[in-house]
Amino acid sequence: MYRIFDEHVSWTTAKENCEGLGGKLAEIETYEENEFIKNEVRTRDTGVFGYWLGGYNLNQDSDMEWISIPGQVMPFDYMYPGEPNNPSASLCMGTWKVYDYQWGDYGCGTTISYICEF
Repeated sequence: MYRIFDEHVSWTTAKENCEGLGGKLAEIETYEENEFIKNEVRTRDTGVFGYWLGGYNLNQDSDMEWISIPGQVMPFDYMYPGEPNNPSASLCMGTWKVYDYQWGDYGCGTTISYICEF
């Protein structure tokens, strides 16, 4: 189950908010799961820039990992071509409207909406 929050917060605050509710930032592991979430945010069409997900660049390298399973390759990848593109400064992952909700890295202090998974 997922819950989409429209309030704009940093990645760390989004993570803490999800955990405080007994969940975690969404970690999308299948194509079907990704399509469901994309359809949900498209339907909402609230005009937000993007939504934080539970991906994080733990090693400051060229890939992201789900925060709950660090060190493991993501079982499903929906990165926008060329992303992640700033491994030293953009450590957090979101799904971005400008990329038609494909994933990309961004600075963790950026304030956007977020998706929790329960």
